[in-house]
Amino acid sequence: MRTAPHPVHRLLRGLAAFLILGLPPVSAQEPVAQAVESRCQDGHLQLAKHVDPQLPAAKSVAAQEPAPLKHVLIATETSHFKEAVVAEVAEKLCEGKRPLLVKRIDLNRLAAESIQDYQVIVLINSCRAWRPNSAVRDFLKKLSDTDKKKLLVLTTANSGECDLKVGGIDAISAASKRTGIAAVSQTVVDRVRARLAVP
Repeated sequence: MRTAPHPVHRLLRGLAAFLILGLPPVSAQEPVAQAVESRCQDGHLQLAKHVDPQLPAAKSVAAQEPAPLKHVLIATETSHFKEAVVAEVAEKLCEGKRPLLVKRIDLNRLAAESIQDYQVIVLINSCRAWRPNSAVRDFLKKLSDTDKKKLLVLTTANSGECDLKVGGIDAISAASKRTGIAAVSQTVVDRVRARLAVP
């Protein structure tokens, strides 16, 4: 029988998400930010821009270095597991001290993004009836073979398995279990780094 997480654990998770990505804690009462940009600088992740439809636009942090050489887009659905994976992936990507911009958006805003601006795109979604999210399916149908090479799709499923039914896509299936966050995050980081290493 599942129990609700202790309020202290929820507070700590929310604080960690805020410190790492500038994300507000996930709750049913609060809307999720539409876009968060974080810049890797000297091996640390720093909030560059946070856009929330309910609040006035936040001021961007002035860049203290040349524009990042590489851009990573992470489009995700919202859940505690997915937010934890996103936070850990973004933090680990910055450990390499490579100039990098990591932008996190809600999966429903994916169609509005210009994918040519990114060297790597990570989609994180849930499997429903053995199929990925409809936004992911629609997005995949529009991609050229070249664009598919920069894509990584993580689909969570109760069974840990889900079929994208689209060829040429690097896909990972995983169960949404807290014990698997570190392993799933490391797999995503390794595959993102491999793409960033390609000129």
